[in-house]
Amino acid sequence: MKTFKTILAVVPAVMLIVSASDAIADDRDYEAAIANMAVDPGMAEKMVFDRHDAVGLMDRMLFLFAFKPDDPDRKNDIRDLQAQIDGETLPLTDDYERDVVGPTLPFDGTASSLGLTIILASSTGYATTDSAFYAIPCAVLQKKPELTEATEPMFGGNRDNFLPRSGCVWGRGEVVGYPIKALNDYIAATERATGGMFGPGQGTIRFAQAAAQQADVQTAMLNPDALQSAPTGTRQPFQMWSYLSWANRHAYTAISAAAVPVSTALRSYWQENGKSPVAVDRIVRETLFGVVYGADCQTVVPSSSVRVMLIEGHPIAEIEKIAQQGKGHDANLFEKCAAFGGIDGLLHVAVARPDSLDVLWGNGYFPDVEARNEFGKTALMTASQLGNVDAVKWLLAHGAKLEARTIAGDEWVYPRHGRRTAIHYGAASGDIDVVKVLIAAGAKVDELDDVGFSARDYLVGRDDLPGNASISDKDRAALLNLITPQ
Repeated sequence: MKTFKTILAVVPAVMLIVSASDAIADDRDYEAAIANMAVDPGMAEKMVFDRHDAVGLMDRMLFLFAFKPDDPDRKNDIRDLQAQIDGETLPLTDDYERDVVGPTLPFDGTASSLGLTIILASSTGYATTDSAFYAIPCAVLQKKPELTEATEPMFGGNRDNFLPRSGCVWGRGEVVGYPIKALNDYIAATERATGGMFGPGQGTIRFAQAAAQQADVQTAMLNPDALQSAPTGTRQPFQMWSYLSWANRHAYTAISAAAVPVSTALRSYWQENGKSPVAVDRIVRETLFGVVYGADCQTVVPSSSVRVMLIEGHPIAEIEKIAQQGKGHDANLFEKCAAFGGIDGLLHVAVARPDSLDVLWGNGYFPDVEARNEFGKTALMTASQLGNVDAVKWLLAHGAKLEARTIAGDEWVYPRHGRRTAIHYGAASGDIDVVKVLIAAGAKVDELDDVGFSARDYLVGRDDLPGNASISDKDRAALLNLITPQ
């Protein structure tokens, strides 16, 4: 900055522009050398030894660690660089940071002895390759994958946003051939299950959670043997969670579909990289479970669970046999799965299978037709949402209340809408027969949720409501005619 101010005082502006452009070009050349460090370590070595700012010192220290033979001269050079970095970083720390991170360790030849130096250099802003953090060159991580530990969260909040990250996903090289796009697509699909846990409404802990997930992704890419063990058996990520409700099951279907291409790509990648068939199977499974949150709730549910049989589509004769024997009650089988996301009652699940309702009702499986889930949703709302007119008729005949509403929403939590009724869910489903039955039973089409949205809004969409885009224009027009107040 001082250099540019001096130049500005003595040369024309056009000369300043040229100088700035040259600096940008130099920086691009430098980062290109870092990205290609594994291919051309000689060029990278020249670049890191010619650069003397904080990033240059960090890159030089890590280059020596990853690419130079282990001898006394290398060890001393790394220690000298580490001492210089630590000395310049310490004044930038505060008491809390020093308490959490602790004192740095003199380099002893291991990655762990450099980890705290890297963490403090990034978290204090001493060395940043991006706006808020230092990205460890990907080629260094590939040589020394144990350095990924430096990217793991430490603070449990916003400060974790400033910790070092992997250059493999932040523009400082790549793991050639690794199916990162397919893996990211799979992770994106799982967001339907995690409920936007990285959104602003989740507080600053989301930064720690995001950092932990990215560290897990890097471990899967660079050091898969360090992944946590996946559950034994054949169950798949989010399978047990999928039995909590039909909404969960639909999300699970999308997650399972996204898992297919990434599983195939991972198998091919690790086979090409010399892993045995047994190791490949293990790595693929541990990756799918390990890079996402909530993939397994450590519950083994017996196949005789009525809930599982309903959702998996077992024949009604099999379900009836279990019911008549008084077996298949859920009891606390799903307690771990429901700890954070709640669970719909068995009646909510059975409404998708109307042929099961009389069988299960007659055997005492539905003690309360108005049983609600954790946000006040009733089975009538679920049947309306699923567009199952036979279940809607059955529930109304057994005393289900049209006026029942979900609990009030929270303006700070998405989605905001509470105080919904069955007519809101029926309109959103776009099923004309369901809406006709609800109206005939006395449902009011002008009911508003707690944000002021009507059944019409739930059909056509408004603000943060997407509406129903799957029905035909003809059906939409007919349904609008039914639910628009006269």
